[in-house]
Amino acid sequence: MQNKVSVIIPVYNVEQYLRRCLDSIINQSYQDIEIILVNDGSTDNSLKICKEYKERDSRIVLIDKPNGGLSSARNAGLDIASGDIIFFVDSDDYVEKDFVKIPLEALEKYNSDIVIFGFNDGKKKVHCEKNTKLEKNEAMSELVIDNYARNLAWNKAYKRELFNNVRYPEGQYFEDVNTTYKLFDNANSICVISNVLYNYDVREESISNKFWLNEKKLIDYYTARSEQFDYLIKYYPNLKKKLFASMGYSALLCKTFINNDNKYYSIADEFLKLNKHDLLHSGLVYSLLFSIYFMSPNLSTKILRNIL
Repeated sequence: MQNKVSVIIPVYNVEQYLRRCLDSIINQSYQDIEIILVNDGSTDNSLKICKEYKERDSRIVLIDKPNGGLSSARNAGLDIASGDIIFFVDSDDYVEKDFVKIPLEALEKYNSDIVIFGFNDGKKKVHCEKNTKLEKNEAMSELVIDNYARNLAWNKAYKRELFNNVRYPEGQYFEDVNTTYKLFDNANSICVISNVLYNYDVREESISNKFWLNEKKLIDYYTARSEQFDYLIKYYPNLKKKLFASMGYSALLCKTFINNDNKYYSIADEFLKLNKHDLLHSGLVYSLLFSIYFMSPNLSTKILRNIL
């Protein structure tokens, strides 16, 4: 393996977790890595810790910028990354010792542009049972239903050129939903490995934690899913059932958890009404959920509020 790797780590007010993260990166078994720390306007001691580690390790590149959000920080890292392969790590998480080495071996073995690996969220391990090369349709299918592929930046390794025409949307939550399918679409080959290499620290303030209770997050989620749906239904029509299940569920969340005077309430309502037939034929579990909605919206709302 002769690849140089860039590991991009956005940093914002994570002084409690940052040393654990950085220690797990600098002690990787594969050492030819560029570690890009992007301090995104932290107001705690995060920048001080970044500077301390930069003095200790010549592989660290530090960007100090005004706060612009996670997408802005990732994009800043991508703009200067010199590696052939890109990894992302969130600064409140940490990784296993072979986090870089094993995916690099898989990229070479399977001649792939993206490798997907497993992660541990503290409660369960999310991973595929075996190593395999995926057809693009199969990989996209796993992405749409958020199976082991997941709409996540950090459980994958990417060839650098996939980002030539792709950046994360700034000012939005769920930027991964709006970006990962574009990277998959750019790839010629994708593989998945069973190794669990990333440890995701689920915190109360995490973007994905009960996001449906935050109107801004829910609207951004719906918007990202909608853009994903519009593109994939056109170019991957074989995924129709799964796409309608995903998009319909997003619409139900909007109808359930945002105020009815919000324009996205009406947008979601229109999607559900216009696509009733496809939603009722979108797979057993989702078809049942949509059937309940069309028979009794109030009952559907009550069920979703009780189970979420």
